[in-house]
Amino acid sequence: SKHDRVRFMRRRFMRYAAVMLPFVAMVAWWLLNTGDAGQKVIVAANEDNIVLYLSNGEKVNISQLDTTGMLESNGMKIVMNGGRDQIVYENQNNTSDELIYNTLSIPTRAEYCLTLGDGTKVWLNSMTKLRYPVTFRGEQRNVYLAGEAYFDVAKDADHPFVVNVEGMEVKVYGTRFNVNTLEEGVVQTVLERGKVSVKALKTGEEVMLKPDDMAEFYKESGMV
Repeated sequence: SKHDRVRFMRRRFMRYAAVMLPFVAMVAWWLLNTGDAGQKVIVAANEDNIVLYLSNGEKVNISQLDTTGMLESNGMKIVMNGGRDQIVYENQNNTSDELIYNTLSIPTRAEYCLTLGDGTKVWLNSMTKLRYPVTFRGEQRNVYLAGEAYFDVAKDADHPFVVNVEGMEVKVYGTRFNVNTLEEGVVQTVLERGKVSVKALKTGEEVMLKPDDMAEFYKESGMV
């Protein structure tokens, strides 16, 4: 249920000891793959303060969208689903090579689900910001995270999905994983399914993860 998925995000499962990771991954898989597809979203507990920043500088409070839950800007269409608990980008009309970025900001005591232009789903925890292009261009699909998010990445072997955080990057090839930057000085990455690499930009160190692994990046030393 939606309530169960809220509880799932709030558990912040990557803080558990490594010995618990196989069990946690199994629970996460079950929660995301049971029930109706339309229920695979996080309900915002504090929707009034969830803000979408558009590339033109416009600040949109998602609760203030019209009854259709639709916003058109820069040739794109942003649609909220019927429950107003998920944003989906569709009918992209931008044909230029320029990347048009939006930023979604989630306040305290709220969670939200975002579907990116390539079909990737991102569940954002409270106190989280995600900067992302409306339409992906180029060789990599880059997004920029501050906070905590769970990713279900659309497969595209020719265009790796890269989550950029301060001092490191997580490179993905179609998978499910969680990234947490909320703990001061540490970034934790837990892989549930698929394949990711965690790379420290300062040292160039790169670590490949297999399912149930957790990587910790320490910002001060630049080590993984």
